[in-house]
Amino acid sequence: AAGNVAGESYEEIQYEGCGPSG
Repeated sequence: AAGNVAGESYEEIQYEGCGPSG
């Protein structure tokens, strides 16, 4: 992920640490 706690649960191809809410 991007390195953020919220972004770790998602791949960087979807979010760059924006979180589940985007």
